[in-house]
Amino acid sequence: MNNPFALAVRLQQHSPLIHFQHDQPGATLRATELKPKLDKFLITHVFNDDFQAYKKFLVEEIHKALDYKIKIHSPRVRVDEIKHSLFFGNIGKEEKDRVKYVSVPSNEDIKLEILCFRQGLIENIKSCLPEFFAAANFGTRQDKGFGSYYISERDEFLYKDIMTVLPGGTSFIEIHSIEDSIIFSTIAYYYKRLKSGINPNYNAECKPGYQKAYLYKYLDANHDYTWEKRWLKETFFGLTPDNRNKKFARALLGLPGSYSFLATDEPCNPDKDKVRIAHKAEIEVSHKAIGRIQSPLTFKIIKDFNKRVTRVFVLLNTGLIEKINKEICTPSTAFGFTQKFSKKSRSISVPGKMIDVADMIRSYHEKELGYKIKAFFEKKNLEAQIKTI
Repeated sequence: MNNPFALAVRLQQHSPLIHFQHDQPGATLRATELKPKLDKFLITHVFNDDFQAYKKFLVEEIHKALDYKIKIHSPRVRVDEIKHSLFFGNIGKEEKDRVKYVSVPSNEDIKLEILCFRQGLIENIKSCLPEFFAAANFGTRQDKGFGSYYISERDEFLYKDIMTVLPGGTSFIEIHSIEDSIIFSTIAYYYKRLKSGINPNYNAECKPGYQKAYLYKYLDANHDYTWEKRWLKETFFGLTPDNRNKKFARALLGLPGSYSFLATDEPCNPDKDKVRIAHKAEIEVSHKAIGRIQSPLTFKIIKDFNKRVTRVFVLLNTGLIEKINKEICTPSTAFGFTQKFSKKSRSISVPGKMIDVADMIRSYHEKELGYKIKAFFEKKNLEAQIKTI
């Protein structure tokens, strides 16, 4: 810590990192991903996007790359198969081609060495590291909690309790377990019940556990339009149209690549949004200029390894929400839907204004979940509580 041109940082890993080069020695957090993210965080949150404030720290003025280097020193890593439903990248792949995740044991730290010869920059980096790692994940599926790192409690110079770093009012799910399978299953349940609904057997009337997506309920209560699900059934499966205004609302929480419908024997019932589907069908989503809309929600996993308790913070990306509202929610933005193995194709527009995500999440926790996730944990005799900083 006495070297004015170097900063040593100790990181602890809190969730597995999905790594496409897992088979290489020392596979861990990559400097090629970490540095651009940290650069962007510094420019946005420390220098407030003021070019005059940070231009003296740039490698070259034509690039927004700040002039410092990061070296990452990792202890032994454990390589495991990815078994969580939140990752689909290995479906249909042979063993040798499968992506795996890597993790560092909780009693060991990853060590960063930050080298910088620009006077004043190292102090700016040091000042923002807890806030940066509190808000960032890394690797594939990072918005769903994979690749979570934070300043280690063993770092006596930089560590801050994340509860004092994140903004007041931030919600988190508290789980009395540090098992990854339980944590990621909780995130999957939380997100599916919010965005698409819980329907494990595709039969709402006969099987327990069905929950309509809260997004649908929230739109129904707060907007003059509903989501696109009924439109899909009307358009592709012959459900009798109603007169409701329908928009591609789920795209605003993350753009899906397709929708799948299983074959059903249930009779058509327009009042219950039901239609008989003779054969399994997949409907692909496309747009000529928009290939991806990132979810504005990020799940940040922090484990207390001593107490064996996990907190999953639900973070809202306000910058992304503003960008979606400005660039996606326009009158001309419509997505094409095409039934696979069929030439039938139709389009539907997105809402003209971004959903109030913060209000929806508050309402979801209070009115839908009652600040807890209980039924999902009954077999393990656990209950997850939803709390606020």
